[in-house]
Amino acid sequence: MTKPSDWTAHKPPVPAGSARAAVLAVKKNRDKGETTSADNDDEFFEMDDLSPQEHLKQLMLIKPITKAQAAKVMELISKVDGRGLAECGLEAPPRPVLDSKIDKLPIKQRLQALQKYISAFEYNHTSDQYFNIRKNRPLARVMDTAKEIARQSLPIRCIEGVFLGLYLTAGMTELDRIPVGFKTEVDGGECYRHIVLVVRHKPTGDWGALGLSRRAELMYKELGYESLSSLITDYKDSYEAWGHRVLKVRLGLAVDHDPFSNQPVCWRYYAYKVSSRPWEGICTEMDKTTTVAPGRLYDRWLLTGKKAPRLGSGRAEKDDKSSGPTRASSQHKSNPYTAKRDKKERPS
Repeated sequence: MTKPSDWTAHKPPVPAGSARAAVLAVKKNRDKGETTSADNDDEFFEMDDLSPQEHLKQLMLIKPITKAQAAKVMELISKVDGRGLAECGLEAPPRPVLDSKIDKLPIKQRLQALQKYISAFEYNHTSDQYFNIRKNRPLARVMDTAKEIARQSLPIRCIEGVFLGLYLTAGMTELDRIPVGFKTEVDGGECYRHIVLVVRHKPTGDWGALGLSRRAELMYKELGYESLSSLITDYKDSYEAWGHRVLKVRLGLAVDHDPFSNQPVCWRYYAYKVSSRPWEGICTEMDKTTTVAPGRLYDRWLLTGKKAPRLGSGRAEKDDKSSGPTRASSQHKSNPYTAKRDKKERPS
């Protein structure tokens, strides 16, 4: 007869990577005198005898959670109904709702309402990407993605926030809408990329911005800035307050208000290397760009794919297939998007 002390040697092995294996590992460590954050309740070691809902509740108490336990959580979620998930604290967040009277609001309050709607989408802190964020597509396809974002109401990042901003402001012809990108660096050399949708109210000349970020200072800017440079300077100051050094600022061209347009968006036309010249000089150059007719620049970019010379480098920025059409694509509009998929933005 097998001795009790030797019973574990003849016990059927537990599949590696299972939630049960993870729990038994915790128990084994406890028997050795080692402790973990999950080692505080004997119920963790009898989870297989629990209902899926109770099992889920117990797993959610373990911090930090292992990959095996996270996989088990996902499996259990599929087995628990909506009421059970709510009792576990996993109820679905409320869907963002746009103010039904938004068209009657003054322009400043209207933009505030649009930003409130965008901010209601939770920021996507996971590694999963729920939507197509390719930028080298016709504007109409970008609008399709924006509609899907509104319909699905899943967490988003900065680029999806810009897609939503373009969709929500389409037809507001009193606004110029310009995508603006930032490349920043923190101590240690890690770089981040961020994008917002800058807007200019043509009747008053005021500037503002719509967007989404993990930091409130790096997204929405209320309409009221007297110049583009003052708005970008506010972003630069906000970045520095969070320990970031701005490396580059990239300005696109004003986006067409036709949501069914088959033409691409010019995401990057002007590129400013911040370390190459004093910031005051860059601000002067930025403000000069606002005096040039955007339609003429867009036609030039669409025809040639060339951008403005990069400030401080003395040469034009290298053609970027993710933000400009090729010469062939501008001539053959039936298939104008042969550029490679652009790199994902690392959000700020």
